[in-house]
Amino acid sequence: MVEERATRARVLVVDGDAGTRQTLARQLSESASVEVVGTAINARTAMPKTASYRPDVLTVDLVSAEVEGLWLAEALRRQRTPVGLVLMVADRQSADALQSRTELAPFDVVLRDDTTKAFDGRILPAVLHAAGSFAQPTTAGDSATEVATTAPSCPVPVPAIAAPSPRPKSARRCIGAQVVGIGTSTGGPNALARVLPGLPADFPLPILIVQHMPPDFTASLAQSLSRTCKLRVREAKGGELLAGGEVLIAPGGRHMRVARTDQGIATRITEDPPENSCRPAVDYLFRSLREVYGATAIAVMMTGMGEDGFAGCQQLRSAGAYLIAQDAASCTVYGMPRGPIESGIVDVVAPLDELATRICEAAGAR
Repeated sequence: MVEERATRARVLVVDGDAGTRQTLARQLSESASVEVVGTAINARTAMPKTASYRPDVLTVDLVSAEVEGLWLAEALRRQRTPVGLVLMVADRQSADALQSRTELAPFDVVLRDDTTKAFDGRILPAVLHAAGSFAQPTTAGDSATEVATTAPSCPVPVPAIAAPSPRPKSARRCIGAQVVGIGTSTGGPNALARVLPGLPADFPLPILIVQHMPPDFTASLAQSLSRTCKLRVREAKGGELLAGGEVLIAPGGRHMRVARTDQGIATRITEDPPENSCRPAVDYLFRSLREVYGATAIAVMMTGMGEDGFAGCQQLRSAGAYLIAQDAASCTVYGMPRGPIESGIVDVVAPLDELATRICEAAGAR
């Protein structure tokens, strides 16, 4: 067994697409230098399999937001798990963003087309390179594959066991709501993929989302969500006039706020300093919602690390806004909703699968 482990790279394939997952596993298994020890559909299933199967390398899909590949890579780094990573991205821009933004070392980057269309000899060298170098940092130029070192725009932890959520003492009615703001981080892509599809096509309010993510990944998140939602979901570019039934996601690495203009209320995208070590920051968006919408805003706090959004929720509540929070039990990380819930300023605490209903109720939607 020891001899086999020394001569064959043990690989776990993590990919949200069943066809790609099976293709990668089959193609890698054809090499005498590789043993595919398992597959996983996302970060949540990959973590326990990594502990059980002890792979040398994980191939991780970063194209599908539901996989949460960056969360997985960061969690493994924080746990100091000795495993190499081969990260598959959609395009050259995403690869460049990884090289300049993350601190996950060592890993190789392969464009997704290289694995799904031609499998042109790059994925296997990347796997073998990662298997041979995970014990120490590597540098670009060490092999034919691209090696990078980067980190997410906001720290991401290994999930902790959630504590019970106290219920708010009383609930108010939401009257005359005009906008919904959502803040989330770790676990957010999966959570959003369960909440947003539950909103009807005639949802009457604009929705603004801050999801802690690096540059270039929020666009793919928006595209992924748009495919499963009845509403239009897109990454904000700045200058969009807010309209009912549209969902705008803050671009990774930049802040988003709202402002009044002669034409209506519009988004503003800025590179102001990070807040709570994050950019985009939930507090930054929520402050502007307080200034522009006041009591007619609905704020939703979802799974995530840290306290980003707590101060913004306090300011919104002081203006009379309506607050909804995800309960501890359904959070991947019970961090961001904890402060608002435990301070008693939240109007509704609900499990993930009830959030869409609670948002609709507050917005006066079906």
